[in-house]
Amino acid sequence: MNIRDFEYLVALAEHNHFRKAAEACFVSQPTLSGQIR
Repeated sequence: MNIRDFEYLVALAEHNHFRKAAEACFVSQPTLSGQIR
């Protein structure tokens, strides 16, 4: 796990929505979902 993974988790916690969290992190939703797994 690296700092980017933590950033994704924080964005997901803040937005409570994978698509919105992905947009906030400037990645696609499938990328975010894959990293969370």
